[in-house]
Amino acid sequence: GGAVFLEGSGSTVTLVNVLLNQDSSSGGATHGAAIYGDTGTTVSMMNSIVNTYMSAYSLYGTGTASFEYNNVYNSESSSWLYGGSYVAGSDSYAVDPRMTDPTCQDVPGDNDMTLDPASPAVDGGHPDKVYYDTDGSRNDMGALGGPSGNW
Repeated sequence: GGAVFLEGSGSTVTLVNVLLNQDSSSGGATHGAAIYGDTGTTVSMMNSIVNTYMSAYSLYGTGTASFEYNNVYNSESSSWLYGGSYVAGSDSYAVDPRMTDPTCQDVPGDNDMTLDPASPAVDGGHPDKVYYDTDGSRNDMGALGGPSGNW
């Protein structure tokens, strides 16, 4: 599996301003997903980026899900974005998030997940002021956006 695997009725997860990068595996079309939720589980995700590179769904589940203001991108194919009962929510899209250096080949573990200034994820998050970045601008999607993104 990938980064989040929910199993068992009643399991829930809420993800806000999260970055899941290269989290899919080749473990199969369903279980290789960056997020997988079994029947009876609930996933809520907002203002986040899921950036995968494998022939597996980026997000797959048979439970309940709410996806709003996310960029879910699979460089392998746009047909590998959502599977099972999961579908894109309002104001979600699928384009290259344009991170500075997400796969830094020269120094393993030294990836740069900051967003290129021209990234569609810059100011692409929820427009409500409660989600604004620390600089007072509209929410940038991903882990470096939102009110806690100044780390």
